[in-house]
Amino acid sequence: MIPADWVVLDSVDSTQLEAFRRLDVGERPRIVFAHDQVSGKGRFDRTWHSLRGESLTMSLLVYGEEAHPAPWLIGMRVALLAASLVDCGLRWPNDLVSGGRKLGGILTQHRTGVFVIGLGMNLNQTEFPDELTTVATSVLLETGRSCDPLALAEDIASAMADIRWPTSWNELSVDWMLRDATPGKKYVQGDGSVLTAIGIGPQGELLGECGAETVSVFAADAFSEIA
Repeated sequence: MIPADWVVLDSVDSTQLEAFRRLDVGERPRIVFAHDQVSGKGRFDRTWHSLRGESLTMSLLVYGEEAHPAPWLIGMRVALLAASLVDCGLRWPNDLVSGGRKLGGILTQHRTGVFVIGLGMNLNQTEFPDELTTVATSVLLETGRSCDPLALAEDIASAMADIRWPTSWNELSVDWMLRDATPGKKYVQGDGSVLTAIGIGPQGELLGECGAETVSVFAADAFSEIA
């Protein structure tokens, strides 16, 4: 039985857009799940390629955290939860990776009183478009195990029900660092300069080297990663 606070759709343009549409008319869903998503977007408005039965496409809504002192940790906590369920690595701020390739990602957006966390994950793909073959992978390719998207969404929702949202990086750091694949990743900053990741700082920020300078970055949308 699907809980009453779930929205399960056969097809949708984007679970994120649908979540906000529901909020606009006064609904308060907890999960928006789609078997097929045709216009999904990731960070920096990148297209998220997904096919029916091969991808997990869902949005999770978190209420009552508008005064959270470190809201970026909410998305990082969801990334850690998802990574633990499929046993993969993590790359700051909230990418799921395996073997150096991207398995999934999270897009966290906020409206007054609610965080809408979009989660996309490659599950059963055996091939990708040419432009993604060197940077993307799937649970099936990495483990040989197929996944049912709705069943995985149920597992994620069940685990979320028991989550205590972290208010400091210390609450995440031990478990995150067991899966961390951030060091060495290169990012292009807003001014065009390239930052090479060193690791994650004491508040969950990215630490990196840019030339001879060590810098820290909090805003995940301030730059894009280099594949």
